[in-house]
Amino acid sequence: MAEADPARRERIVELDDRVFYKVKIGRWRAALLIVDGGVWTVAAGWRREGDADDFSRDLGEDARRWRAEYNRDPSPTPPLTHATTSTYTDRLLPTLADRDRLVLEDALAVVDDLRDEVSP
Repeated sequence: MAEADPARRERIVELDDRVFYKVKIGRWRAALLIVDGGVWTVAAGWRREGDADDFSRDLGEDARRWRAEYNRDPSPTPPLTHATTSTYTDRLLPTLADRDRLVLEDALAVVDDLRDEVSP
């Protein structure tokens, strides 16, 4: 939706280290990420009655907690010190397994289409 109609894009302001967009369908809420030309739904949840933005708020709280956890980790990676951001959303990024699955699903769709064409 966001890629097809840029005017309808609404950013999730609670996430400030990357640009995520809101998707609202009925009671469903989702976070959409556009990366490397692909559009990924990276998180989803329900809107609670009377609180229209609770999904985004909760996701922002998670991302702030993930940043704090990342900074507490004694691994050799340096802590995040960007004064302009307060969140860490790497956990939401598509992985190699996600990308591989997408390639396989696309290939299966082609096979299914071919079967539909050649089957009586």
